[in-house]
Amino acid sequence: MEDTKYVTLEEMYDILMRDEYKEFREKHNVKLVTLNDGTRRLSRIINGYMVDELPLLYRHIEAEELLVRDFDDIAWNEVRYKSYCYYKLYELWMHPLVWADSLEDKYSVIDGRIAKEGKRSFFYWDLDVINNYLRNNELCEFADNPLLYKSFDRDYLDFVGIHSWRSITRDYSAIDKKMAKGGRFSMEDYKLGKEYDAACLRENLVIISRKRGVKRAAELLQMLQKEWPTLKRWKIYMDDMSKEEIEEFEEVLMKGFDDLLAEWEEDKEEEVVTEGKRFEFITDQCRKEGKVEAVEAELRAAAQGTAVAMWKTIRTNEALGYLSTKDVAASKIFKALTAYFGELPYNERNFRDARNKR
Repeated sequence: MEDTKYVTLEEMYDILMRDEYKEFREKHNVKLVTLNDGTRRLSRIINGYMVDELPLLYRHIEAEELLVRDFDDIAWNEVRYKSYCYYKLYELWMHPLVWADSLEDKYSVIDGRIAKEGKRSFFYWDLDVINNYLRNNELCEFADNPLLYKSFDRDYLDFVGIHSWRSITRDYSAIDKKMAKGGRFSMEDYKLGKEYDAACLRENLVIISRKRGVKRAAELLQMLQKEWPTLKRWKIYMDDMSKEEIEEFEEVLMKGFDDLLAEWEEDKEEEVVTEGKRFEFITDQCRKEGKVEAVEAELRAAAQGTAVAMWKTIRTNEALGYLSTKDVAASKIFKALTAYFGELPYNERNFRDARNKR
């Protein structure tokens, strides 16, 4: 793979601006804009990586832009089928466009040369890091606003007040392994994992307890326990589970979380004790102007995103005089953030390196 010549993002931009793609650009109002720093970027994102009918070139541009932009400004909360979206992105990342020597293989772009989808034997971004970021983002969204169940293939049933729990109960590990090896994703792959997996539920509740507090994690567990009889009665997303698997999940759900609940109860008491404290680098000016809660809300939201996004938030509030972090070591800021907002989806080294990115 050392001789592989990848089609660069700039080359893809140039091809997209050719007459062959004029009809597509006008139909979807897609433009290429130049930013103040001289770099180019699509004027809008239409989640093309989810729509196979859109030009392959455009879908690869979107996927590569997500990496360059460090996922910034992407409205993940507007994506309805998140897991499908993630795997289509993996597919594009693991099969980048490469310049080919002949027409023997299926080609996708011609620009005096031939380009086709290749296959990475490795990925310079750690897929686990990307996966954790995307999954954690989805978990936080679910914790903040659990979606009510909609019977897409069972419209004759009306489950009033029942939530769609797959965000925290589904086992995606088998699909993750397939995609990390460069596999192609299909809807049939959903059969690789159980809809209700006790170990995954436990892991996701622990993440939510760190991101949104132990009180919220306990509330979600109790909600699921309350709704379980209805889920089980109508076998909601249980078609591929055996009776034994359903009973095993139920046993753990109802009786297997006592240790976590006890631990969370202790943590809730600690939260009460520390209530009233503020983020370490909040300034007196911020307090005087009554902006403390607003600034902390911005930081808390940024804590669910990327290191680059966090630095953008920090710098904005530094400029306003609300944070005193300008001459502070990145390691100290990172420790203060994790101590106050909980575990971040990136490590200290990533945070330190991101300080110089704009």
